[in-house]
Amino acid sequence: MTVRLLVVTHLFPPYGITGVERVVEWTAEGLACRGAEVTVLTRRASAAPEVPRLEASRHRGIDVLTLVGGGIEFGVYPGRTARLEALFERVLIERNPDAVLFSHLMHHSPSYVGIAARWGVPAVIEFHDFFFACPLTHLETPNRDPCAGPDGGEACASKCFAAQSHASMRWTTRARAFAAAARDASALIAPSQQVASYFTALFRPPTLIHVVSNPVSIPVARRAGPIRIPRADGVLRLASVGSVVPHKGSDLIVDSLQIARAGPLAWDFLGPVDPAYASQLRERVQGLDCVDIRFYGPFANRTLPALLAPVDAVAIASTVPESFSIAAHEAFACGKPVIAAAAGALLEVVRDGENGLLFEPRDPYGLARVLERLVFDDGLLERLTHGAARTPVTTLDRRVDEVSAILADVVARGRRAAPPHEDAHLRAAQRWLALI
Repeated sequence: MTVRLLVVTHLFPPYGITGVERVVEWTAEGLACRGAEVTVLTRRASAAPEVPRLEASRHRGIDVLTLVGGGIEFGVYPGRTARLEALFERVLIERNPDAVLFSHLMHHSPSYVGIAARWGVPAVIEFHDFFFACPLTHLETPNRDPCAGPDGGEACASKCFAAQSHASMRWTTRARAFAAAARDASALIAPSQQVASYFTALFRPPTLIHVVSNPVSIPVARRAGPIRIPRADGVLRLASVGSVVPHKGSDLIVDSLQIARAGPLAWDFLGPVDPAYASQLRERVQGLDCVDIRFYGPFANRTLPALLAPVDAVAIASTVPESFSIAAHEAFACGKPVIAAAAGALLEVVRDGENGLLFEPRDPYGLARVLERLVFDDGLLERLTHGAARTPVTTLDRRVDEVSAILADVVARGRRAAPPHEDAHLRAAQRWLALI
């Protein structure tokens, strides 16, 4: 019997091309290749049309339903949840899935999970990042201070959205809504033990959170043939992979370049970047001797091995805790050591002195010292390169196998009975907030 799956995500290619979106695309394709009938429900927030509507399309053989319009609601709650919930319920009825995989609920509604539960459809939630706890996703306030978490929504109201009307009610209601979604799920998935531990402590869910690593899609062919000797031309060549934005530490990298005495150095930024922001970063390194930074912009993932071939190491200088870091695992797949901020899930994969080097988060002096070590510690880069080549990574097939097994288990358990009661106060608060 063919299993029908509905995959819900915030963005989907070609409108979303960063880490989570790529993982969702690969997973949906992998599940379809294993015989599942997959439908993706995604969102494309835009000013027009003002009221969200459904558009149908196909992407690499998969049905895609897109909720188009309704405006961008990042940092807004509850937004247009009533209309979105009605459209989700329509899709649920029409597609009649055996299970729903909620890969990301940004720009959607946490109440989707309760709606699925009322229809007896088992839900599996993925915590790809910290969005279930943090409406800004990264556990960082607008002025870029680190945040421990929502504190039941009160921290969101006081630190991030104090200027909004009824801020306390808005964000405590949001916190309760996402906690209810986690409670109503049949299974929960996190990409790292760090994320699993965080949400276990936050939500105390009734079910164990499965840890399923994100995959690399590039060929892991680095173990065959000779390893490139680092700094063969006397230039230290580094790269950052992913969106060039402040929370990824782009400013901190430039700060470290102004501090370090690391000799000839080239730094490639591989990923989407705002031209004005790139211009600011370039201006800050002008006049520095022997420092060359280049911005490549978006790239096809299959070209990453070629782009990293001349690179000595990949740097991940995030100022927020990484929930997984696909970039680190892709670097290891290419046999490149990783220089990383010592926080979040990076601590689970980067072994200091073995396959990379660690520095304290938000510390440009610490990163500068690492750069100097790479230049002046003879043989260090070569040892790290060999260590990186021995670091295991998760393939796409393995991830799809693990996710498929979790989905098969919840489907085998059958359609769930509706929750014995619904939080009437929560639903009343959501309806009232939507009117103001």
